[in-house]
Amino acid sequence: PFDPAEAEAIAATLAFLEKQDRYWQRDNYVGHLTASAWVVNPAKSHVLLTHHPKFDCWLQLGGHVEDGDASLLAAALREAQEESG
Repeated sequence: PFDPAEAEAIAATLAFLEKQDRYWQRDNYVGHLTASAWVVNPAKSHVLLTHHPKFDCWLQLGGHVEDGDASLLAAALREAQEESG
């Protein structure tokens, strides 16, 4: 962890994962993980962001895990492709 706040966030996330058996499903209203990906140019000087209309802010590409996704990585790659074209 970078600092105590990040350590606390990591601990809270791990505790959530231990308690929730459907942590990736959007119908888990306690909370759920999403998958995201950073798209960076080769020089690492620019990133591709998308505007999230619900939260009215710019975010890295990503979204919800779908039933056909084999892993969080697969979901992140699918979402990045879908959102960026």
